[in-house]
Amino acid sequence: MSLSYSPLYNQEIIWVCEFFDGTLLREWDDDGKEHSFREIDKSRLKKFHLISQDSDSFFDCQNGIFTVDAKQYVFPLAGEALAYAEGLIHYKDATTEVMNQHLKVTEYDNFEIMGYEMGWKVTKDNIKSQVVLRLPSKTFEVQITFLDLQKTIKWNLKI
Repeated sequence: MSLSYSPLYNQEIIWVCEFFDGTLLREWDDDGKEHSFREIDKSRLKKFHLISQDSDSFFDCQNGIFTVDAKQYVFPLAGEALAYAEGLIHYKDATTEVMNQHLKVTEYDNFEIMGYEMGWKVTKDNIKSQVVLRLPSKTFEVQITFLDLQKTIKWNLKI
C-alpha cells in the first residue's frame, strides 16, 4: 500500500493515515475498497494526509504542525502531544442538483466535491482551539473559544 493519489476518477483528493508502526490506511484502496473515517485508530495515528496527484498536505498528530507544499505552518494554540489525533477533523464540501417533482426528491445529479478539509481541535485550560485546512483553496480557518467567557474568535488565512 502506497501513499499514492486517489484511484477514483471523480475524487481528486483522498485521506491517508500514517501510523507509528509504518502502516497506512487509505480512504480508497487501489482495488476500489473504501475505508470509513471511523476505522482510524487515533491512538496509533502519526500523520493525517490529504493527497492528490500533485500534492501531499498533512498534519503531524504529535505536534499539530501542518505541511502544505513542503512548507510548515505552526499554530501555537492550546494542545498536548497526541491530543491532535484525538481531535481529528475531516469532511468534504459537496454540491448536487436535485430534480424534484411535487416537492419529492426523485433524482440526484451532478454530485461534485467542492473542497476537502482536515484539521484538529483540542481543549486545554478552558480554551478550545480548532484549526482546519481547506483544499484545494489552501485556506486555514482558525477558531479559538474562551469557554469561561463564552467568546469565540475566528479568522481565515490564505496561504
